[in-house]
Amino acid sequence: MSTIVASEQLQARMRLARREGGRVRRTVTFLRRWPLISGVILTVLVSMAVFAPLIAPADPEGFSLRNINVPPMWQQGGSGEHVLGTDPLGRDVLSRLIFGARVSMMVAAVSLVSGVLIGTALGLLAGWFGGIVDEMITRLVDVWMGMPFILVALVISLALGSGLRTIILLLALLAWTPFVRQVRAEVLTLKSREYVLAAQVSGASTLRIMVVHLLPGVMNTIIVIATFRIASLILVEAFLSFLGAGIPPPTPAWGNMIAEGRNFLQDAWWLSFFPGVAILLTAASLSFLGDWIRDFTDPRLRQSL
Repeated sequence: MSTIVASEQLQARMRLARREGGRVRRTVTFLRRWPLISGVILTVLVSMAVFAPLIAPADPEGFSLRNINVPPMWQQGGSGEHVLGTDPLGRDVLSRLIFGARVSMMVAAVSLVSGVLIGTALGLLAGWFGGIVDEMITRLVDVWMGMPFILVALVISLALGSGLRTIILLLALLAWTPFVRQVRAEVLTLKSREYVLAAQVSGASTLRIMVVHLLPGVMNTIIVIATFRIASLILVEAFLSFLGAGIPPPTPAWGNMIAEGRNFLQDAWWLSFFPGVAILLTAASLSFLGDWIRDFTDPRLRQSL
């Protein structure tokens, strides 16, 4: 009798283990198929940027000499009034982090849109016309990519002065090159397709062929490149702000927050740590999202999801 009971218990445990294993496999498959973690992180960051005035607990530029370098609330000497602490001027780090998300993402988004428009237009022209037009545009891309961007950015910032317009211009100059090459390669393939040849025979204009027939065919490529590119633009904006060529103080941006805290790393580690974590999470989430979009839009890779 005891043997039968033990056998039933063993079978029950095995069934439970199989159910638990099935749940784990379904969870892993769901996370592989859909970018849930990246989507949640980006949703939180974008919400911070959009609703910054509503959710920020304090004025990001308001200082208080009585609250200098207050540590985060969970550390000894911290205060619930300043969850992530304060900086050497008594400004609330959490508020500056929230408004920094707005500045950094807005700069990257505007620059990316400019880069997409310029790069896609040049790629369409180079792929469609070929010949001397293709050669000129391709050589322009090669020359521009061969230039040291950081040095160029520092020179332009010195000539025009650091500010929001300058950093948007610099990032737009950086953003357009990968779109030219990829769009050109796609157009070279698409322009020999039957529907494009039929449009030419029917008398469609060059502009109509590019916009109506070629552009939808390269849209997936543009979206994937844009997803990867915005992550690098946020990193470059932070780096330029760190060097003093980006968003000037006291406007909060993640890069200049790290720069302002580098001289206080031993006594006030939180000044640079939290902006660095925000940059890391944003860049990593965008990169993972770009990987997912590439796999999801490519029929050859979609089967592995």
